[in-house]
Amino acid sequence: MWASDAFGVLSATGRVPYADGAEDLILNELLEAVDRSDGSDELAARVRDWPTLYHFSPKRSNLLRPLGIKPGMRVLEVGCGMGAITRWLGERNTQVLAIEGNVTRARAAAVRCEGLPNVEVVAGTLDDIPSGAAFDVIVVVGVLEYATVFLDAEDGPRQFLGTLRLHLADGGVLVLAIENQLGLKYLLGYAEDHLALPWVGVEGYARTAGPRTWSRKALGDLLRGTGLPAQRWLYPFPDYKLPSVIIDESLYRRPGGVTSIDQLVRSPVSAEAGPPHLLCDARLAHRQLLTAGLGPDVANSFLVVAGREAEDVSAIVKSDLAWLFGDARRRQWRRRRVIADTGGGLQVADRSDTSEARSLGWLTQSNEAGLERPLVTGDPLDILILEAIRKRDLADVSKLLVMWRTELETHAQPVETADPSHPFAPRPGAMALPEDYLDVLPSNFILNDGTLAFIDREWLAPTPVCAELVGVRALWYLARELVEVGEPHPWGSLATVDEICLALCTLAGLRVTTDTLPRLRRAEAELQHLVSGADVEMLAESLEAMARRRTVDVSPRALPFTALRASVDAARRETEASQARIIELEEEIRGLAALRNEADAAKELRLMVDELDGRAASAERSLSLSQAEISTLQGQLIETQSNAAALGDEVSRLTREVEAWQNRMANIERRFPVRLYRLAKRLARPS
Repeated sequence: MWASDAFGVLSATGRVPYADGAEDLILNELLEAVDRSDGSDELAARVRDWPTLYHFSPKRSNLLRPLGIKPGMRVLEVGCGMGAITRWLGERNTQVLAIEGNVTRARAAAVRCEGLPNVEVVAGTLDDIPSGAAFDVIVVVGVLEYATVFLDAEDGPRQFLGTLRLHLADGGVLVLAIENQLGLKYLLGYAEDHLALPWVGVEGYARTAGPRTWSRKALGDLLRGTGLPAQRWLYPFPDYKLPSVIIDESLYRRPGGVTSIDQLVRSPVSAEAGPPHLLCDARLAHRQLLTAGLGPDVANSFLVVAGREAEDVSAIVKSDLAWLFGDARRRQWRRRRVIADTGGGLQVADRSDTSEARSLGWLTQSNEAGLERPLVTGDPLDILILEAIRKRDLADVSKLLVMWRTELETHAQPVETADPSHPFAPRPGAMALPEDYLDVLPSNFILNDGTLAFIDREWLAPTPVCAELVGVRALWYLARELVEVGEPHPWGSLATVDEICLALCTLAGLRVTTDTLPRLRRAEAELQHLVSGADVEMLAESLEAMARRRTVDVSPRALPFTALRASVDAARRETEASQARIIELEEEIRGLAALRNEADAAKELRLMVDELDGRAASAERSLSLSQAEISTLQGQLIETQSNAAALGDEVSRLTREVEAWQNRMANIERRFPVRLYRLAKRLARPS
């Protein structure tokens, strides 16, 4: 019926002109990849932005894990995109027909499912589904919202669902995933995923045309109106795109359900697809809405299983109350846990694929496959601490932190020798905690009737861990959360994560040395590398950057008023562009300043050279004069020496004359008395 192209895509006549701009990129990445399986570590390693995260994250297939989709089932996937869900369905040994309206996206899906002969990918529309074809499961993920656009009719969604209902086999069900028009994320001012504007859905899309979503009631009515009255509602968190937790509707109605859901969900809103608008703490807001009984109505996304009969729906949805999945990890670490009611209260059961011990390098994951244990309920310690911080009650903060530290100290022992086997090992003389106390974050402690319970000991070191290091690690992550939610706190908006961490350590009475935080970041980078597979140097740089982050650096708590939101958004983009340009200009200025400094230095050097040249010339002139003077003096010296010689001769002559005169005088003196006598005698003679 259809011709297959070089990618294995069956080309039909219909087309849907939808694209997100990442089609060629994703197709090329898939063509280069060797392992394209669901949960591929290779594909996860290619994640670097939102498009690659959305198409390659192992979280994508978590959406369908609560469903009992069995081998041999006939599955129709409408709007399969680039094949992330399709691959998971194909690996369940189902017979999959995947329809995608964009040819490049269909080719990417076909490449993703290469090697699965039970999967057919068709580049077409609903009109290209074979007449009379019937399916046990029809999967529609993130597609219904576009029915008003591409079917070109106000009742496009009803036509779309009506057409799909005609292709349901007896006992078949429709699996629909879509955002909630009134989801908590949108109520808090996050931009609508399809239109990139805040509150357009809350206003009922009154000001815009294009894709749209529905509230819980409106969507339920729409499904009933198209012949699908039997419905089972599940709620993926933070949304259906990358779910970490899925809650069944029945858990909302149970006694204690508010506490259980808050404890399980923790982060009800994600900002991975766009920047957050921190009007308030999303978790606190979610708890209040849960308490008011509005939890199902404000969940960010819906996962609805709908059919003609209630037993058809019950047959495919598992009976558990919640499904928990690990964060972004290597395949070997991924856990799947469920919350179930076994008649004796809520139980946590590990449903991971393998019961084998899992380890890599120095890190080991506790083996809990198949293990069931009671769900510990109560107040998460981190929530109590954060509430005390919001009230600026540092005495209460200190009381809670000291309680936590004291609980840790009851399990601490001193060590005598150094242990080089892992980065969290204690130094000689330090206090050590047991091997399974690596992850002692306050969020892993539940306070119930004055007693702290350590609820999650997933990670194990090979030997005891440094009590100081893991304690500071726990408070560092608490400080990071405080900064990221943008909550005002006693340490001011300019305090960094490191500075808040040290303040919390002081309140806890936790010993911290000068090298603790740098040592912690090195150890944490190694730990996260083993868990996620990310580059250890990149992780270290990320941790360093986070350590310097401050509350003032996150999105401010400001209301983008509806009447001004377009101009505000434009101003924000202009501001961002201006800031980017300012950064460029600052770089240019710094470069010019460096050149100017070099020029000034060169000029100063030139002046110094000129001065030295002048001094050298002067010296040369002085030297010439000195040489002339020396010649004159030498002549004078020679003349003087000649004169001195002549004078010496004259002195000798005169000396001889003096000696001669002296001799004569001596003779005269000897003769004088005789002569005087003779003269006197002559004078005495008579004349």
